[in-house]
Amino acid sequence: MSTFKYVRLCVLAGMLFGCSKPDPHEDRSKAFYQTVQKKLEDYSEKGDTNGLQFLTAQLDAQLKLEEFLIRSREAGHVKFTLFGSVWSTLSTAAVSVVTTLITLFVRRTSDKEK
Repeated sequence: MSTFKYVRLCVLAGMLFGCSKPDPHEDRSKAFYQTVQKKLEDYSEKGDTNGLQFLTAQLDAQLKLEEFLIRSREAGHVKFTLFGSVWSTLSTAAVSVVTTLITLFVRRTSDKEK
């Protein structure tokens, strides 16, 4: 396998395994925001204080759920954060070794041709 094909294969594998499935949470959050905004305008126009209090309680509960979601995501990504620096150091060292070996190989082949 040529070096170029190997590099393309590695890049493709990184793209495939590095990507995650899209999270529908963003779309749900946008829909929730639009719904709450419409309710807020309706309650404000009508002067419905009970509706506004209920909406406030609903927003507080939603905020707590959002915080929980963020913290659970952070907890799930700890292993990537922990090994991120180790991975970057090892990959840099591997690239350096490969570059050195290629340079030595090219110098030897060019010396033999002379």
